[in-house]
Amino acid sequence: MPGGAAERIVPVTVVSAGWKPRATYGADNGPASTPAASSIAEGARVFRLGDVGLAQPGLRRVLRVSGAGDIAELLVDGVLVADRVWDGKLWS
Repeated sequence: MPGGAAERIVPVTVVSAGWKPRATYGADNGPASTPAASSIAEGARVFRLGDVGLAQPGLRRVLRVSGAGDIAELLVDGVLVADRVWDGKLWS
């Protein structure tokens, strides 16, 4: 970890398992695009992180996500703070 900070694994709970994409998902003979918000809400796999501690001045927390899918969104207290279109790389 940068600056000698210790890495800590935080417990993760699956809130919603989401749906298994259809074999034709994403193949509409058009250009690739981000799924509609309604598709995300309906089919998303949702995780809840365990306690990461209180905010502290000067402390930056880094979340590393390994997975595959169209997009990922990070919400803090229900507010979108980051998102990413999947490109096969580790998201941090």
